[in-house]
Amino acid sequence: MSFFTPPMLAALDLWSTWTVADSHLGFLKIDSRRIEPGDIFFAWPGENVDGHLFCHDALQRGAKCIISQKPVPVPDGCSLFVSKFSAEETIRLLAGIWRQNFQIPLLAIGGSAGKTTTKEYARALLRTLGHQVHATEASHNGYLGIALTLLGLREHHTVGVIEIGIDQIGAMQEHVALVQPQAATIVSLGPEHMEFFLSMDAVTREELFLLDWTVHHGGKAHVNIDEPALQAWHKHHLEQPTYGLNPPASGTYDGTHLHTHGQSVALYGKHNARNFLAALSLTAPFGLPSFEQTMEHFEQPFSRSSVREEENGSLTIFDCYNAQPSSMKAGFALLHHLHQGRPGKKIAFLGDMLELGDASATYHQELIPDLLQIDVVYLFGPEMCRMSQSFKHPQLYASLTIDTLPPLPLPGDTVLIKGSRGMHLEHIYKALYGKDT
Repeated sequence: MSFFTPPMLAALDLWSTWTVADSHLGFLKIDSRRIEPGDIFFAWPGENVDGHLFCHDALQRGAKCIISQKPVPVPDGCSLFVSKFSAEETIRLLAGIWRQNFQIPLLAIGGSAGKTTTKEYARALLRTLGHQVHATEASHNGYLGIALTLLGLREHHTVGVIEIGIDQIGAMQEHVALVQPQAATIVSLGPEHMEFFLSMDAVTREELFLLDWTVHHGGKAHVNIDEPALQAWHKHHLEQPTYGLNPPASGTYDGTHLHTHGQSVALYGKHNARNFLAALSLTAPFGLPSFEQTMEHFEQPFSRSSVREEENGSLTIFDCYNAQPSSMKAGFALLHHLHQGRPGKKIAFLGDMLELGDASATYHQELIPDLLQIDVVYLFGPEMCRMSQSFKHPQLYASLTIDTLPPLPLPGDTVLIKGSRGMHLEHIYKALYGKDT
């Protein structure tokens, strides 16, 4: 059932011109390929593809309403609404209206790293308990992604899990006002989009708004007390639930398994143990499922702590969606742990950490002590190359671009491939192993 009707849309003060047809409307979509009879096609003017070019295709597939930034021809029986605002403003306003029709609990996940994995853990836990879960698709956690996530809510859903990403000051306030979560957590705090935030204090203030808003509106803020700034926040909100691996711990991690609530679950890395605890805390009011069954529902997010035993006997950690200082440290810790007992070398292929602003060089320099603990290091990108000139390493190779690569790692080697998404380190994996990630 759609909550949008032509008369209701026409009554909104959003349009410069409009044509209203008497027709039943389906759901709002921006991909013409997903249009079903009766749907609303929102012609999104994307950076690479302009949705206005696909209005005819949407109509051919049965769309009964077009929302656009400029007039387009529509046949009789179809509505047209031309917005007087930007596409982003328009779709977020419509998403806010849509969201008000749902009383199901929405769980929000913020933080500098770990949001997507935590979301997938939460989704799996809730599915195991029998819930119809609506969750953010992939990592679409920005201005458009959050709006589309909310517009994807349907009557059969019983709970929603929403990622919230921030990339500028004021973003969290806008996102939270749209989502209006009943529970929330911040899974980590670290440098992110520093070209806009400039300082960690600014990042922390922005992220903490998620918890402040949730508590102020009667919801629950689930606090990662392993993060010092979140622990400090909790001292003023002692009634809010906590989780973490440090005392007072809600779980213990032995290097391969997280132990909590009388159960154990195999996880790669302490950071993933914390992500699981975050999801477990968020979903605790719904019940406690079997962890074994939960992991059967879990889908590993693309390019995040993916561990693979290769055909030649080497072991690869492929983690190339997000890279900032704390996630780099987590990657190094996982490399050292997984290499224990293996006969080969520890090898790291590392790309630049992007979006760190004026402090980028400093953040890259801080990686040097960790690099000295790795047998063979390959660095890619201008920041990594600049950093490579300031220390000596017996087997260090640096290149501005991904061109020639060394031979295939040997049996027993443990390989870490990590960098920001924009560095496209999936090309390294393909060059090494002759297959896609």
